[in-house]
Amino acid sequence: MPTPIIKLSSITNLHDARFGAGMGTVLDMMIGFSLNPNSNNFVSEEDFAQISGWITGCKIVAEIEGNTISEEAHKILSNKDYTIDFIQISQKSILSELQSKDYKFPIIFCTKLENLESITTTNLEIDYFLIESNEENLTQKEIEILKNKTKKFPIILGFGITNENVIDLLTETELKGIAFKGQTEIEVGMGGYTDFDEISDILEKVEEL
Repeated sequence: MPTPIIKLSSITNLHDARFGAGMGTVLDMMIGFSLNPNSNNFVSEEDFAQISGWITGCKIVAEIEGNTISEEAHKILSNKDYTIDFIQISQKSILSELQSKDYKFPIIFCTKLENLESITTTNLEIDYFLIESNEENLTQKEIEILKNKTKKFPIILGFGITNENVIDLLTETELKGIAFKGQTEIEVGMGGYTDFDEISDILEKVEEL
């Protein structure tokens, strides 16, 4: 099977970025940064430049939440000195704004599993769908739905992934990858991914595929 994508979303600090970059030497890693000023995980242009500039071997995702693109996000997206590999959005209204600015970035669309079928585009192609949920666990019904939906859509799963189910999820569905979401830095030098041991165990299993 193709190497699955591993996405670390909402990175806010160098500690977590280093973890992702380290795993990027053996896995297909994406590192995401929230550019929404209203988000608890927002990173300023200065922090984005500092942290993303340190990263090598990973794809950089600019995460645009909400129904508009902030002025600071536009500054980052339009700056050719920054490496951005994908834009992640969660509202269809953003698509026209991306068009008007003539941004050429590949798109990740973040949505819930039940909303997947309703998302259609005419002028912009969506490269991946990131499926998130307010629930922590996957139900058996959702797994069955994923088996069907992953045959039609390029899906990255962003919830319900455990050390016990990750292999089955990746081998019994056609998922393109899995994603984990960070939190704000706990204290200086301590990242937002509070359980690196569990994530590391999951990623070690993925390496063995």
